Amino acid sequence: MLLGAGYGLTLSTQSHFWEVADYSTTAIAWIGLTNGIGIVVGYLAAALYADCLSKQRLVRVSAVLLAVMSGLVALLELGDLVRGEWFYLIAALFGIAHGLAAAVILGWVGDLLPRRLIAKGVVVLSLASIPLGVLIAVPGPLLREESYATLTLFAISFVIYLFASVCTRHVPIGSMTSQGHETAVRGLRAATRYMWGDVRLRTLWWYLLLVGVLATLLYAALSDYLLLDSDLEPIVHSWSFMARGLATFAATIGLVFVIGGPSRWRILLGAAVVSSITVVLVSFTTQQALVILLFVPQGMAMTVIALGGQALALSVTRAGFFGRVAALLLFAAYLLNFAAGFTRNFLYDWFDGRWSVLALGLLLLFAAAWLYRQWRGFRHLPEDPEPAVDQREAGVWIAPHLGDHLAPQKPAAPD
Repeated sequence: MLLGAGYGLTLSTQSHFWEVADYSTTAIAWIGLTNGIGIVVGYLAAALYADCLSKQRLVRVSAVLLAVMSGLVALLELGDLVRGEWFYLIAALFGIAHGLAAAVILGWVGDLLPRRLIAKGVVVLSLASIPLGVLIAVPGPLLREESYATLTLFAISFVIYLFASVCTRHVPIGSMTSQGHETAVRGLRAATRYMWGDVRLRTLWWYLLLVGVLATLLYAALSDYLLLDSDLEPIVHSWSFMARGLATFAATIGLVFVIGGPSRWRILLGAAVVSSITVVLVSFTTQQALVILLFVPQGMAMTVIALGGQALALSVTRAGFFGRVAALLLFAAYLLNFAAGFTRNFLYDWFDGRWSVLALGLLLLFAAAWLYRQWRGFRHLPEDPEPAVDQREAGVWIAPHLGDHLAPQKPAAPD
C-alpha cells in the first residue's frame, strides 16, 4: 500500500505538473508510454531474479531506489534544474523500480501463505492498489496551478518510500529460492518451461495476454463510440466509467469470499462470458440508462478475469516458482496496457465506434469459448501441484527399497 501511495503521487506529478511538458496531452501520453515501458522492464527483471534472490531484499532495494529518485527529483526541482526531456527518463526509471517491486510482492504472497489461502491473498493484495488509483487522479485537479506541487509531492513520496523500505524488515522472508548454482537466466528458462508444461498456467497466461490486449483496445473503442459515434450525451461517458469503477471495487470485495471455493474456475468462466456479452450488447444500445447499467456487470467481469486469473494461476504454481510465474503473468496482462494512454490519444483512427466495440466483444466471446474448452481438459487435475510431485518422486526412491525388504526370500542354493 505504501509503495502504491508513493507511486501514485510521483506518477500524478509526472503527468500533470512538469512545466516543460506544458500540460499537453501529447507530452502526457509520451510520459505514460515511457513509464509503461519501464514497468514492463521491471516485470522482466522480476522474472529473472524474483526466485533467485530474497524477495524481502528485492522489495526493500526497490523502495530505497524509489526514495532516492524521489529525493533527487525534489532537489532538482528545488534548484529549477529539470530541463529538456528529463521527465521521460524519470518516468521510465520510476516504472522499472515499481514494476519490479509489484511483481516480486505478488510472488511473495505465494511464499508466505498456505496453499489454500494463496488465491484469497492475491485478491486481498489488489486492494492495496486503491491509494495508487486515488493519488494518481486526485492531486492533478487540486494542485495543478500550484507552483510548489512538484517539489511537495516528490518530497512526500520520498518519506513514504523510506517508510515502506523499513516496513519490509517486519515481513517474514518466506522466500523459496531456486538452487544456488542456478543463474537468473537459467532460472527464467526453467520457469518458462515449467509454465509451458503446465496446461493450467499455459492456458491462463495466453488468456490473460489476449484479454489484456482486447481490453486496452476496447477502452479506446468504447470512448470513441460513446463520445463521437453515438447520440449519447457526453455525461453518459463519465457516468458509465464511474459505474464501471465502482463495480470493479465491489467485484474485488466479493471475489475475496468466493475465489477459494470449489467453483472458482467456473466463476472465471462465467466472468469471461459476461464480459463478452455485455460488450456486444453495448454496441447495439442507444439508451443512456442501459449503457450505464451494462457497464456494471462488464466492469465486474473484467475484474474477476484479471484478479481471478492471477489468483488461480498462483494457487496451482509449485513452490520455488511463485515470483517468476507472477512476473510472467503480469507481463502478459500488461503487454499492451502499458501503451493504453498512448493508444487512446494517437490511434483513434483505428476504431470506428460501434463496429469496433462489436468486433472486440465477439473476440472476447471467442476467447471465453477457448478458455472453456481448455478447462474441460484439465478440470480433473488436482488443485495442489505439490502432493502429486512428492508422491511420484518418493515412489521412485522408496519402491526399490520396499521391494528388497518385503519380497519373499529365495531359498538358499544347496551347497
